[in-house]
Amino acid sequence: MDVLHHFLFQVVELSEAVALKSLENLEIAKLADKNGRTVAHAAVGSYKSVALEALKNPEIAKLADKNGRTVAHAAIAHYESAAFEALKNLEIAKLADKNGWTISHSAVVRYKSAALKALEIPEIAELEDNDGHTVAHSAVSNHKSAALKALKNPEIFGKLKDKRGKSVLQSAAEKFSK
Repeated sequence: MDVLHHFLFQVVELSEAVALKSLENLEIAKLADKNGRTVAHAAVGSYKSVALEALKNPEIAKLADKNGRTVAHAAIAHYESAAFEALKNLEIAKLADKNGWTISHSAVVRYKSAALKALEIPEIAELEDNDGHTVAHSAVSNHKSAALKALKNPEIFGKLKDKRGKSVLQSAAEKFSK
C-alpha cells in the first residue's frame, strides 16, 4: 500500500466527517490494503454513525476483504445498533464470509438483542453457515434468553435442525443444562 493509501486510512479513522464522505464515493470506499481491508472497513470501525450509514448502501456493505468479511461484518462487530439494523434488511443479513458465517450469525453471537430479534424472523433464523449451523442454533447456544424464547415456541424450533440433525430446541435445552 502506498503512502497515499496509508494516509487515507489514517484520516478516515480519525475524522468522522471524512469517514462519512468516504462512503459517498465507491471508488474511494473500495481502496484496499494488502489484506483487502477497504477504506469503508476502516471507516465503520471508528464511528457508529458511519457504520449505520454503510448499512444503508448494499454496494458498500458488501465490500469484502480476502477472508470475505464484509463492511457489514465490520460494522456489526463494533456496534450493537448496527447489528440490529442489519437484521432489518434481509439482503444485508444474509451476507456471508468464506466460511458461510453470515452477518446474522455474527450478530446473534455478539448481542442478546440481535439473538432475540433473529428468532422472530424465519428467513434469518433458518440461515445456515458452511457447517450447517443455523442462526437460530447460534442464538440459543449463546444466550439463555434466546434459548428460553425458543423453548416457548416448540412448533417452530422443534422442526428446525442443523446438518447433524439437532433441533434448535435440543440446543436450547443444552444451554440450560450447563
